[in-house]
Amino acid sequence: MPRHVDELQNGEPFPVKPDTNEYEALSFLVRNREYGFRPSEIAERTAVSKASASKAMTRLFEKGLVKR
Repeated sequence: MPRHVDELQNGEPFPVKPDTNEYEALSFLVRNREYGFRPSEIAERTAVSKASASKAMTRLFEKGLVKR
């Protein structure tokens, strides 16, 4: 049976804040969810530098939001 979205939240804020490199990378991945991308490929397609994309992907992985 479907549950209301409010019942699924545990009261904690979403772990990615808007206007951050993590947000840009995650947004890109969500828009292109049928594909996998390396950090360098994410950097080529967004306004995030290669180094920042790599760091952002590591943080997203540690938060359990992406898989390698």
